[in-house]
Amino acid sequence: MRVQALFMDGDLAATLRAQRDRALRAVDEITESAFRSEDPNGVVARLYEQFWMEPVALTEGAISVEAHDADVDLRRLRDIARDVDRGVRGAPSASSTLRGTRVIYNVPYTGEQVLFQLRPSTWTLVVPRAALNSSELRFVYEVRSSEVAATKRSFERDLSLTKRWLGWVNDDVVRFNEELAAALERAVVERNARLEEVSEGLAALGLPVRTADPASTADPASTEDSAQTDGSARTSGPSRMESPARTACPARKAGPFARRPTRRRTDSDDQLGTGIPTATSRRADLYDVALSFAGEDRCYVEKVAASLKEAGVRVFYDKFESADLWGKDLVAHLQDVYQNRAQYCVLFISKHYVDKPWPRHERRSAQARALIAGEEYLLPARFDDTVLPGLPPTIGFVDLRDMDSADLAKLILEKLGMATA
Repeated sequence: MRVQALFMDGDLAATLRAQRDRALRAVDEITESAFRSEDPNGVVARLYEQFWMEPVALTEGAISVEAHDADVDLRRLRDIARDVDRGVRGAPSASSTLRGTRVIYNVPYTGEQVLFQLRPSTWTLVVPRAALNSSELRFVYEVRSSEVAATKRSFERDLSLTKRWLGWVNDDVVRFNEELAAALERAVVERNARLEEVSEGLAALGLPVRTADPASTADPASTEDSAQTDGSARTSGPSRMESPARTACPARKAGPFARRPTRRRTDSDDQLGTGIPTATSRRADLYDVALSFAGEDRCYVEKVAASLKEAGVRVFYDKFESADLWGKDLVAHLQDVYQNRAQYCVLFISKHYVDKPWPRHERRSAQARALIAGEEYLLPARFDDTVLPGLPPTIGFVDLRDMDSADLAKLILEKLGMATA
């Protein structure tokens, strides 16, 4: 377990710029045929999901502590270290140790581990120190066995300092996510315009147009890089950042979305297969509402789903879809459902919801949709006050501690315009 200075291994602004550049290159790396066949909003949402950065959130309600016998360096004990420095006769040597206690405070977190290594645009010379792994910060204190309780004050000081730094980091990340969305929208529009100009120019020539083999026209120096022809955006380098000094941000994926105004979707969009589904399209594969929840909260959610189904709502609830889900690639299918095939998505937020991988996947897909939609999509419903990464605090929610399942079902019906008198 290596205790290190946090936020000092690289520059966050430079890393985010590199991530943005990779995202914009990915727009041009989609094959032309695939790009023309995909809805522009879908391209933006897919690439945003891949390249956005999830801000860090500390799960303070799950902090734990542990203590172990350890050989403690005497210089870590302030009174002895002072005597050593002053050369007091009888003071132990600087290399001496005594048997003491190592106290470790474990602080779980969600978000990108690499953000603990990068220096934000606002910073100070006073930095926190902790051991870091993929799910926890570990604050370590070595003391006499009689001083274990006294470590709490040191931990609270270090935790407060860490939260201050994370505030600066997350400010930069939120701004990056907002700018990434706008940049991807512009890049997609610009590529569409270039392709249209080429098509018009070819038509003006009055000659038969041959469909070129991309490999035959590629720059020889880039042929190897251009070998991917399946239509997906190619990414290079490791999927996770190994060192902020050597690689770009992890390609994925999260964090806060800023809703950007786009034109409202229409029924004609859905008939042409180019738009986000609306409540009136009523295609068999679309839903009025999708429910995203943790298994621990199923008892409540199942009652809501049953009430909605009885009222004629097309609701996506996993138990209602058992036969359809059987044998499917659930990662791809659930992303499609929560990103493209519902009018609304209800997020049942709880401490269990934040920590589970499947709800996290559903939530990220829904948030990618919320980025593109110029209208309400996410409907948060809270079992407790757990912070949900990526959910702006300004979005209204309902408190389920004061609402039973029948009342929530009625509220959803009202939101859908299906409430009965």
